[in-house]
Amino acid sequence: MQDNILTTVASLLANQRIGYAIRRLEKYMIDNNITSQRPRLVSVRDDYERMLDYYAKGYDDDKRAEVLNNIGSATYSIAADVLMGEWRRNRQPYIDSHNHTRNIDFSPESVGDTLRTYVTDLTMASLEIEEVRESRLEEIHKQHYDYMLLLFEYIVTSMQWSAAERDVYTSLLTSAETDINDALLIVSAITVANINIYDRRKFTVLVNVYRESDNDLVRERALVGWLLTAEQHSIPSLRQDELLEPLFADENIRKELLETQMQLIYCCHTDDATDIISKDIMPDIINNQQFQINKFGIIEEKEEDSINDILNPDAEDEKMEKVEQAFQRMVEMQKQGSDIYFGGFSKMKRYAFFYRLANWFVPFYTDHPELKGIKEKLRSVSVLNNIMNGAPFCDSDKYSLAFALSTVLERLPESIREMLDSDEAFSMGEKLEEFNTSTYKRRLYLMDLYRFFRLYDNAGAFANPFDIKDNATGCLFLASKAFSNPALTDCRNSLARFLYKKKYVGQLATLINSYNDTDSPAYLTYKAFISERDGDLLQAYNLLSQALEVNGEEPLLITLRALARVSVSSERWDEAAEYYSKLVARKPDNLFYQLNLDIARAKLCQYETAINDLYRLDITYDGNVSVKRVLAWVLLLAGRASQAKAILAGLTTSYTDTRAEDYLNMGYCHWIDNEIENAATAFASFLKAKKKELGGGKSIYEMITGEFDNDAQMLLIYNISPADVAAMRELVYYRLTN
Repeated sequence: MQDNILTTVASLLANQRIGYAIRRLEKYMIDNNITSQRPRLVSVRDDYERMLDYYAKGYDDDKRAEVLNNIGSATYSIAADVLMGEWRRNRQPYIDSHNHTRNIDFSPESVGDTLRTYVTDLTMASLEIEEVRESRLEEIHKQHYDYMLLLFEYIVTSMQWSAAERDVYTSLLTSAETDINDALLIVSAITVANINIYDRRKFTVLVNVYRESDNDLVRERALVGWLLTAEQHSIPSLRQDELLEPLFADENIRKELLETQMQLIYCCHTDDATDIISKDIMPDIINNQQFQINKFGIIEEKEEDSINDILNPDAEDEKMEKVEQAFQRMVEMQKQGSDIYFGGFSKMKRYAFFYRLANWFVPFYTDHPELKGIKEKLRSVSVLNNIMNGAPFCDSDKYSLAFALSTVLERLPESIREMLDSDEAFSMGEKLEEFNTSTYKRRLYLMDLYRFFRLYDNAGAFANPFDIKDNATGCLFLASKAFSNPALTDCRNSLARFLYKKKYVGQLATLINSYNDTDSPAYLTYKAFISERDGDLLQAYNLLSQALEVNGEEPLLITLRALARVSVSSERWDEAAEYYSKLVARKPDNLFYQLNLDIARAKLCQYETAINDLYRLDITYDGNVSVKRVLAWVLLLAGRASQAKAILAGLTTSYTDTRAEDYLNMGYCHWIDNEIENAATAFASFLKAKKKELGGGKSIYEMITGEFDNDAQMLLIYNISPADVAAMRELVYYRLTN
């Protein structure tokens, strides 16, 4: 969203330049011939000048701070209404919504009466005789649906709320007398409204509903709402801290904030998950499935390939295993928080249903008037019930699925229609108990939000909190000033670890730049991660060393790990051995630390110490492949090639996770024993495996040259001359290119 008059005024108010904000707003209104808000601004300007006059005369006023806050808040409110007025005239969704709602009474009292009447009417209609009950219920649902579409549009395009609106909506959304679907839709309307133009009273409603609602679905929507709409400018006069500080003091709420922040970040990277599914996972499923779609659109089993079955009897099992692995990979992605359904359902949002703003957020319910025709086609409501209760999809995807089914239903065989009626039809392997967790409910709602901001035809008219621009993202709320409270320090540190682990380094940079304490070990450590990513190992090492000094006797584990890693990358082997020794002392059961310590020892020519420890680890970890791999490498460096060769023979023939480096080291062992043909074959196997692992990039010649150069010192130990190296390089290259 481009800068506008509200952005300008908000920035000035954030710096407590209230008088200048008033003057800038007044000039803007004069230049653009905006008269509707002039009386309000004149009144605020007069109050401000009167306050300054009293102050200049030396009057003591213990209410001065409160007066300034009220003036600042009123100035912001006027600027927000000026901007909303412009959008109602110039932005198509706002134009349409305002035109739909401008002549309807949406006063707080009227809204409350309408919502309560709806619940009463449903109760009364359910008592009618059977002959009239269904038609009466349909009529009530249709009238109320039309009303809720308009109420949603009214809220999204409403001016700044009054205290009465704040109180009435808070009461309605936390009342057991309000229909749950109505409450959910209103919370979403307030959220969309506040993402675009912040309103402190709308924000207060979201916070209060989050704190007071007894319904998990309503509570989770309200949580997402206030997290995404917390005022980024932290304008003192809006007194947002008064609402947020009690929340930040609650440990359980802090956990929810961190969890929600991680879920939002997964949403921001939905395209990454979609690419993995479309390019890596789906080809395995499609290429190895035992079914095909015939020319009539009917799924049928493929005919068995009898010749292939004879030549490769294990092929079918291998195909099934690949399909199972592909599905399992998607399940794991979903458990971590990825949106695995976006790619498929993004192509199913062209139905007329999605032309109305509210329908992107309306909960899926079988009595929705837009589903009437589908129910008639289905001949049974159980399919819609199964979609509502069993499908692991967000609400907008459930509507997409229902509409898609209605278009093909009549062409489906009776057996498929019966299957759709079964309870397992849309379960997708999900467990019911998972459906009931707050985490799961929140994830589905975030999927609805994400689809709206990505796929709605007029989404460009709204600020998208999921946009990632440069090194920033609107959904990274923990990096904003509104969340700079010291109580959230551990949340920020946990988030930084998460971002680094997921390699979301741009967002990590944004987060650490928001830290207030730039001398803290956490800040210095995460800053070092950015330097390491950028290839500045010296800067990374210096920052980590500084973090170590600040932390004193008990450094952060993550700092020690990073120091050890950077020491290895920059070939500071003395320091690497020191830091891995400390890590082993802290975590004696961590095999990774122990192996890296022995690697550092080997680099320092402490061969016997490393070898003795590796033999101990080989016994302790019962022939662990990683231990054997490092042991063989150290034995090779120590001049004990025959022992290394025996271990490598097993690694390259008996284990399923043979790595490219195993063939390289085996080649060295053959070379040392003057088994030139075997050495060349092993080196060729190394290059093939390495090329497959790395993809493009270096040529075969460059790769083998680089490896021989890296290991030149070791080759000299075994009297392999530069001429031998040149000849072997040519032999391997010739074998692979001819």
